[in-house]
Amino acid sequence: MIPSSENKGVHVTKRNKKIRMLTFGMLPFPMLLMLLLIHLTSSFKAPSARRLITSSQEEESMEVSFRKDAVHELFYFYRGLINGLSHHHPVHEILHHNSTPECQTGITMAGKHLLIPDSDDRGAIDGYWLYMPSQWDPAKKWPVILFLQGINALGGTPEGSQKCGPVNYALYCENSDHQFKELTGNRFIIINPHLRKGDYLQRQWYNQADELEVILKDIFSKYSGNSRKVYLVGLSFGGTGVLGLGTRWKEKIAAMVSICGSTERPGMGDLTLLAPIPLWITANTGDAAAMKSIEKVMQSIEKSQGKTFIELQNIILPANNLNRTHIASFFQQQGHNAWDQTLSSKDLYLWMLQFSSVTGFQP
Repeated sequence: MIPSSENKGVHVTKRNKKIRMLTFGMLPFPMLLMLLLIHLTSSFKAPSARRLITSSQEEESMEVSFRKDAVHELFYFYRGLINGLSHHHPVHEILHHNSTPECQTGITMAGKHLLIPDSDDRGAIDGYWLYMPSQWDPAKKWPVILFLQGINALGGTPEGSQKCGPVNYALYCENSDHQFKELTGNRFIIINPHLRKGDYLQRQWYNQADELEVILKDIFSKYSGNSRKVYLVGLSFGGTGVLGLGTRWKEKIAAMVSICGSTERPGMGDLTLLAPIPLWITANTGDAAAMKSIEKVMQSIEKSQGKTFIELQNIILPANNLNRTHIASFFQQQGHNAWDQTLSSKDLYLWMLQFSSVTGFQP
């Protein structure tokens, strides 16, 4: 719902208990269907770490990978929705794109989670969620996470991107680690953009570089985002987008995190261009397509810069490797979901914060 000018562009949404109960009652069947599909599509042998798939398997692997991406992400979307219904959530708002930001009116933006719809219907991106740090201060320049969701970000409404990625840990997940909660909840402005329904290949995140840059520049000018501390984070379809955008923004991005992304999509760009950018890539060893893509990224970067990657079986950095610029984590497990383990590590956020880009995004 786009707010009218009568309420100055801000509309506070309220949850209705009857709708909540109805939604919960409808969830078991689609969840059972997702579980069945996951079972049918996941019966493949896990490769060892850094094992390459032969050329005869490539075409089949790409097709199966896309199907499994959608099935697995839908399952975790429904699981998150069920968990969300059982917890108290903060009130969310819809802020009209052309509204005067609260940071310019003297009203605090600290801790707000806002849905900002697109102001026209011409672009591929129809809006984005904006999370503001819990102690946000306009006098300070804040690091920015641009989070690129998986295939669930394609089609539907922007509400589908509300609880995905790092913001999930800032607002919805209970964690007793004070440092982790501080890192996710008070160190970054977090942006979750959403894509209109369209052709899968045309809607690749890296093909929306111009629109995403407009959003980022809006964050810099209105919400005190730091143009030299922009971190790209994405999972699956979004992990692919991180790699593709990196080839276009190599001097603008401070660091990147690509989770179970693919290198087998057209128009991604020359992967050797990623070499100067700090990069942490993760995947499960049981995810054949993602493992192949990690291998390709590592080979491309090391071809340009020599042996630079440190390889881990977890997401915990040894103390003597905190400043490593290229890291690959291989989780010894099946399935496509490598994002829960990746995004729940405080080392990931500490690692990102130490980097700044060469030029940043210019006005």
